[in-house]
Amino acid sequence: DQENLRITELRQASENDQEYNDIRLLIMNGFPNKKSELPSHLQCYWSVHQNLSLDDNLVLNGCRLLVPQTLRHEMLLRMHEGHQGISRSQARARLSIYWPGIDSDIKTFVESCQHCQDRLPSQAPEPLISKSRPSRPFQEIAADFAVHNGLNFLIIVDCYTDWPEIIECQSDT
Repeated sequence: DQENLRITELRQASENDQEYNDIRLLIMNGFPNKKSELPSHLQCYWSVHQNLSLDDNLVLNGCRLLVPQTLRHEMLLRMHEGHQGISRSQARARLSIYWPGIDSDIKTFVESCQHCQDRLPSQAPEPLISKSRPSRPFQEIAADFAVHNGLNFLIIVDCYTDWPEIIECQSDT
């Protein structure tokens, strides 16, 4: 069974991962009162230490499985299989797996994916151009034609006061 093979692979990788074993011991024995009392390589777990638990000797952060170092690249590949971008890959990972800095790792991984880079939009979106507001009435106006109930209108608006002038027209020319 494919799932049992993956769990077996995960267990073997976790047994050979020193950081994983150190976290396991901290969970069993309890975390210190201060982040500074943790070994430096484990301080990245401080923000989630209250959510960490063991289930059948595998480390969980809430319901997410802590992935050992040696399997993280493979997990990045799996999370990005559909080439759906950074946010969707991150959302997919948040459902089941965890390691410190996973969001950053996914972002870096996706940004370096040549397949995704080749398919990015070729034109960047235009920035909004805002202009300064007029300093006096009728210095600048905006105008447009409109049709309502079969009647034609010319609508003129003063850009300073927003005062509208609506003029009925006999035709649309």
